Amino acid sequence: MKRFNECKACDAVVSRIESREHSTRESVRSPEKEGDVARIELTCTIGGQLFAFEHTGIEAFDGQIDIEVQRHFQPLRTVFSGKIPQGENYDLHVPAGATLNLTQKQIGKALSALEAWIEIEGPKLKLAPLGRSETPVERPADAAVPFRVRLYRCAFPGPGQLSIAHLVDNLADLRETRIERACRRKYGKLEKWKKRGARTVLILEENDIQLTSAIDVSRSLLEAEKSFTIVPDEVYLVTTSINPWYVWFIRVDRRSFFDLTDPNERAWEVDPDALVPITAR
Repeated sequence: MKRFNECKACDAVVSRIESREHSTRESVRSPEKEGDVARIELTCTIGGQLFAFEHTGIEAFDGQIDIEVQRHFQPLRTVFSGKIPQGENYDLHVPAGATLNLTQKQIGKALSALEAWIEIEGPKLKLAPLGRSETPVERPADAAVPFRVRLYRCAFPGPGQLSIAHLVDNLADLRETRIERACRRKYGKLEKWKKRGARTVLILEENDIQLTSAIDVSRSLLEAEKSFTIVPDEVYLVTTSINPWYVWFIRVDRRSFFDLTDPNERAWEVDPDALVPITAR
């Protein structure tokens, strides 16, 4: 499984800035490949302004991507692709690693039971607004599904989908720790480019089927930035776990995700097939 999609995630954000600035990229360079002391992924000029971009993939907790690599729940997501109404998300919460010690036969049995349960219970749930949660329906562990699950239903921009959240103790604390760690790795390099006159942009990417949401990332990032005196000018989150991809506005200058009221400004769809590999990875 490919972990992250740096080359196209960067292009998705650059394209958005081009649209905003009514201008196209010029003088595209890779300081990392050129051996620059501030080894970031990409620089270019847009509308006469130098922009500096740095990308990093994020996990909600250590080892999360290893769990996703197993893809045990992918058949369940595939089954519900096209079944869930436009603009809705069914969010199934399961314990992290719940299926890792099960046989393929046991996994197949569990997925069949969950499919039948979701088809019955999903439409009964109250639809929560984007970014909020209503009371879920729970399914206790039994012989067919040897772990407890919860199902939520909420609004989500784009085609209807089923997402899977792997529950971990102290998840919020773990997420904040990892995002703060990412900031400490990346902000120093971007600060060097800010001093050169560049407008600096941090691109976060998640591919974990929404365990790491734009709301969670925004909260964690804004908290982490309290310990920094110089921060990037712009921060975006690119969700690459679904097709189309989504680019989320996390913070631009002093405006954050939570200051926006227009859903079209908070997030926008991106066709990954229309993107170009703008960086080396």
